[in-house]
Amino acid sequence: MKKIVLLLCVVLLGIACESQPNIVESKLYACLMNSLSEEEKEKVATIMADYEQYLIDSKILASSSGQSYWNIYKSFAENTMINFENDFNFTQKISFLNDKDPKELQELKDCHYKIFETEEYKQSSNYKIRKEMESVEIKDRINPKVIASKVIEHMTPKDFEVAYNRFNTLLFIAQYTITIKIK
Repeated sequence: MKKIVLLLCVVLLGIACESQPNIVESKLYACLMNSLSEEEKEKVATIMADYEQYLIDSKILASSSGQSYWNIYKSFAENTMINFENDFNFTQKISFLNDKDPKELQELKDCHYKIFETEEYKQSSNYKIRKEMESVEIKDRINPKVIASKVIEHMTPKDFEVAYNRFNTLLFIAQYTITIKIK
């Protein structure tokens, strides 16, 4: 009986650890969301959902699954650039996030820095990617192929079920695809 209880404890501990792999990313995203008003939170959520749907309709994302988000990085790692005229202007639509007053921005930074100092963060895939990027040449730190290679090396499709990683992926796509201006 003790062996069964011990086995159940080990299994439950394994499940608990496996079900919380992105707790750091959830905390980082909460920092952002907590710095926003309810109206701004709704606006960010709507813009993200609209951009995701735009990417699905444009066949850049196959679906809203974590696997589809991970596959974006895989495509960039293999091809450097996705041939896609991106007229959604995601970064422009979320630019209001940069319009916060300095005190609010400092609170957001402080929230992030507190997390960056934790052992929990130092065990995260985001930390591993950051450390890998620090070790590459400066010119390669903005190379989408290099960035994408590091992401797929340290993250799994499951990691992209977390809003923080989805948000960063949407920013990555916006930054490294061709943006056209509609007149």
